[in-house]
Amino acid sequence: MTATTFCDSSGISVLVRAHKRAAANKTELRLVVLSRAVLRALTLVQMDHLLPIYLSPSQALAAGSAPAPHTRHQ
Repeated sequence: MTATTFCDSSGISVLVRAHKRAAANKTELRLVVLSRAVLRALTLVQMDHLLPIYLSPSQALAAGSAPAPHTRHQ
């Protein structure tokens, strides 16, 4: 989501469905969010409790197979 600047309820619904599909395939969906507005929208609806959110692709990749964290505000 590095180029995403806006995310409303439709976008959040897509993310929930993508998370469910990833879980059904025994994989993890990780988000890289650069926009403060998008990060705020996702945290307001507690998506950071469902999906790991990172501030850079390198952070997301470095996480390896670690347990899903809450939002990374580093």
